[in-house]
Amino acid sequence: MTEQIKKSLYSIFAWYFRTIAKCLMVRHKPTIIAITGTVGKTTTKDIIVAALRTRYGTDETRAVESVRGTIRSQNSDLTTPLSILGFELNNGERSITLWLGYAFGAFKALFAKKFPYYLVLEVGAGKPDDVRSQAQWLKPNICVFTALSETPVHVEFFESVQQVYEEKKQLALFSALDATLIYPEDDQLLMDLLSDTKRTLMPVSMDRSITLHGVVGEAYARSYGLAIEVCRLLDIDEHTVQEHIDRYFDPAPGRMRLLKGINDSRILDDSYNASPIAVENALNELRILSQANSGRALFLFGDMKELGMYSEEAHGMVGKQILDNGIDMFVAVGEESEYAVRSAIESGYNSENIHQFHNAEQAGKWLSTQLQKSDLLLAKGSRHSIHLESALKHIVIPEDVPKLVQEYL
Repeated sequence: MTEQIKKSLYSIFAWYFRTIAKCLMVRHKPTIIAITGTVGKTTTKDIIVAALRTRYGTDETRAVESVRGTIRSQNSDLTTPLSILGFELNNGERSITLWLGYAFGAFKALFAKKFPYYLVLEVGAGKPDDVRSQAQWLKPNICVFTALSETPVHVEFFESVQQVYEEKKQLALFSALDATLIYPEDDQLLMDLLSDTKRTLMPVSMDRSITLHGVVGEAYARSYGLAIEVCRLLDIDEHTVQEHIDRYFDPAPGRMRLLKGINDSRILDDSYNASPIAVENALNELRILSQANSGRALFLFGDMKELGMYSEEAHGMVGKQILDNGIDMFVAVGEESEYAVRSAIESGYNSENIHQFHNAEQAGKWLSTQLQKSDLLLAKGSRHSIHLESALKHIVIPEDVPKLVQEYL
């Protein structure tokens, strides 16, 4: 099949699924909560979905039927409609027979009596016009902005960082006229960006704590704070959320999950994706946890991708943070991580504690001979190019291997 035919089929299926989704939204009038930002979108989406489901207490069947979120990170012009329809698209599923099956299923959905009351949708900006093209037909009732970073991922596909910000802003500009825009009050970039949108602005205090099973990190607390504000708008009591959220929240693989490692070590798996601000936040969490830990602090770092002209500078900044965060061993994977290695050494970090590998598989096999009791290892890198899960499978206990990012993601 030629590339031109593939593009044509993509456009046809995207239009078809979008049309069906729009018809269902007009018919059932769900509340649309849309999420964007340069970091934390999927985590925030997952926590908002879980928080909204607490409205239904222990009635899990009704909760799942009533609240539907973006499946994994299906947030493109094709996959957002699929998430709305409840279809999960796995990597490798590209046969025409499968797509025709989805098309028939979408048509059947037009006649279904049940449809979610809430749609919680992640909207990504991989390239110019991604957010605008979706916001125009979603017209969200509530927009949640997670954070903006000075060097966001995907910037290589834009002319400037400001153009990335302006693309994110499209979610607000095409939201419902009575929409509320929720964002962290300590994010000055978002405050400036959204100030002229003529929508209700609702800055949220990030001074909040929450305990969620199996995960750690300030990022979850920040996402929880945003979720609570969404619940307040929808008259869901915070105590109800606190009581039931563990019933409905299943943390996504590779997002600050605390796993058991070999030799009584611990693995902080944040390997799904990486951006400069996300790496900085993860290193800060490692430093905090290490202060109460008797073992070493290890950092397994893979290249950050889609940074374009900012790549060398961004990786260099990571290197400077190694010494400041008390890292005992720095394990770098990939070509661009060389910039981080060079910067770490220039900043005074002991080169004897740095180990470099071409790929994650090599790094994992080597680490399996190095981990000691009470070691705490943070894994962070761009998943779709570095695949740090290939390293982690060698150093987590067998029972926790299923918790790693899997190939279908």
